[in-house]
Amino acid sequence: MLELYSRIVFNVLCGNTDDHGKNHAFLVETNGLRLSPAYDICPQARTGREANQAMAYAADGSRAANIRDVINAAPNYHLDRTEAQALVDHQIATIRNEWDTVCDAGELTMAQRAAFMERQFLNPGIFD
Repeated sequence: MLELYSRIVFNVLCGNTDDHGKNHAFLVETNGLRLSPAYDICPQARTGREANQAMAYAADGSRAANIRDVINAAPNYHLDRTEAQALVDHQIATIRNEWDTVCDAGELTMAQRAAFMERQFLNPGIFD
């Protein structure tokens, strides 16, 4: 459950609103089930501050692409609010700390980096 919740958080943080069931498939192994490797993560540009995930992530059907609602849904994934906030904080810190390294590896120009950060990745609307 922790890995699934972590992926949902990352989808919101990076602006991937095109999440779907195939992104979160389970593989059958001899000792049980495990999540398939993450793939098809495609950050989407926002035209405003509000966005929705393609899939509901909460028992009440919430799809809002904002951290407050994702943290409120944490009990559905057997996490309390403190654990959920720590996971969110860790992912945000990792995105910020590794941003230049990842952009360097992808050979992004300064203009491309600026276009992604705070538009798709860590869009201010996710903190509303």
